[in-house]
Amino acid sequence: MLGDRSVSLVVRRSPRARNVRLSVDSVCGTVTLGLPKGASQAQGLAFAQAQAGWLLQQLDKAKSPLVLTDGARFLLRGEEVRIAWDVMAPRTPRIDGDHLFVGGPQEMLGPRVLRWLKAQAKA
Repeated sequence: MLGDRSVSLVVRRSPRARNVRLSVDSVCGTVTLGLPKGASQAQGLAFAQAQAGWLLQQLDKAKSPLVLTDGARFLLRGEEVRIAWDVMAPRTPRIDGDHLFVGGPQEMLGPRVLRWLKAQAKA
């Protein structure tokens, strides 16, 4: 527990490490505590607790994942785009101005947009 947050802590021992280290995975919000061979786990946890303010700042910087649904906004080639879903529209995503028009079943909207974005990235 870090303040009022529940945080996953992974403890890793490294024979090459010389100091106790903390790192934060900004994608999944996991905190890694690296311990050198001679340090006890209690020392490492005390160090992590002393760095609680820094850890909270790093976790706050992490962005929440984007859910690809109707109305979601994201950046594409530096421009903000809004997903516009209509069941009767063509299934192939199509950019028109600042809208990405997508049709077909709504439950397939996220995977369809993701496949299209991957294809755009490869092109």
